[in-house]
Amino acid sequence: MREDTPHPTIFEIGCWRFDTMARDLSDGIRSRRLTPKAAAVLTTLAEADGYLVTRAELLDRVWPDTDICEEALTHSVAEIRRALGDSGARVLLETVHGAGYRLRGPVRVASDEEPPSAMEHDAQFDLDAYLDYCEARHLCEREGERALPEAVELCGTAAARAPGFAPILSEHAALAAMRELYCKGDRHELEDALHNADRAAGLRPDLACGHIARGVVLTALGREAEAAGAFQQAILRDPQDFQAHYHYARSLFSFRDLARAGRMAECAANLRPDDYRPLFLAASSWSALGDTERARTAAVTGLARLRIQLASGAAGSRAKSALSLFLALVGRHEEAHRNIAAQQDTGDAVLYYGVAACAALGDINAALDRLEQVVDRGFRHADWLRADPTLEPLRTSPRYKRLMATLDRA
Repeated sequence: MREDTPHPTIFEIGCWRFDTMARDLSDGIRSRRLTPKAAAVLTTLAEADGYLVTRAELLDRVWPDTDICEEALTHSVAEIRRALGDSGARVLLETVHGAGYRLRGPVRVASDEEPPSAMEHDAQFDLDAYLDYCEARHLCEREGERALPEAVELCGTAAARAPGFAPILSEHAALAAMRELYCKGDRHELEDALHNADRAAGLRPDLACGHIARGVVLTALGREAEAAGAFQQAILRDPQDFQAHYHYARSLFSFRDLARAGRMAECAANLRPDDYRPLFLAASSWSALGDTERARTAAVTGLARLRIQLASGAAGSRAKSALSLFLALVGRHEEAHRNIAAQQDTGDAVLYYGVAACAALGDINAALDRLEQVVDRGFRHADWLRADPTLEPLRTSPRYKRLMATLDRA
């Protein structure tokens, strides 16, 4: 128990702010008022600062000199969990079976004048840092994986200049995780990325960005349930956030939860009507599930969006590479072959879309050639390769099996 602060007024528990006097829990968006006994139980657990509190201790503290059954404590714990939104992998109030309860995650005492998760740096705005952050985002939107090293460097510089700006920390964490998957990043950097994402979520728990970054990093680490919890927290904070839906769809796809991946990708596509990327995910997911009509609808819509972007002159190499795949998915094979040949002539870097396009066209050797080049360039996302149904024609090839064995050892 904390000896220096015996009766604090405000606790911050994960993304929640708990006013013990008002018995109010708030995460900056939602506010929930606890009953007196539930508030007393949560106060006792918060004062323990992550240490175990036995059921006997809670009964003595909250119901002193009262002959009451343990069912009352169980009801109070259930009320707290409902208020905190504990479910699945996201559990702040942990049961230690046969012993008692404890709070997971950071717990800190705050003053009643302090705004939620405020930090000294958060009020500062560094224009150069913000512009670097915007440039990094634009680079990845336009160029895809080939821009990741430069984007990570830009965001790292921005984060060093503005360490209290949660969106920059979030972007740096997410880009670092993607660099590890696609560009021969250092696997050890994922733990640093997770630390930055956690810090961003702690700085501004009311924003979606930190939770999105946590989801991206946890996906890269293969921690499926925790990643899902992070993305769900992001959507709770902003149900209209495109990135939350798009990256959640990517996470679901990589963990082969294809029905949900397809539906989530369609949600993302509806939130940003000019973006073709989620429709590639949707088409791939429905194709793998045998829903050819839904897959074709997604592919046709994605192709239409992509053509508009290409016609505008604003498209980068990512969109040009994606065109071949969409053409293959809608059955326009000759045009897809011509586009692949044009990409080779221009010397554009081989991207993953080209692998999938060749596989969809039935050109197995060309697909394997490109896949070997992609792996040589740093691609490490083995879960994605296993999930992508367009690569099904490659799976029996010894070359494909050797590549997968290489990725599994990486």
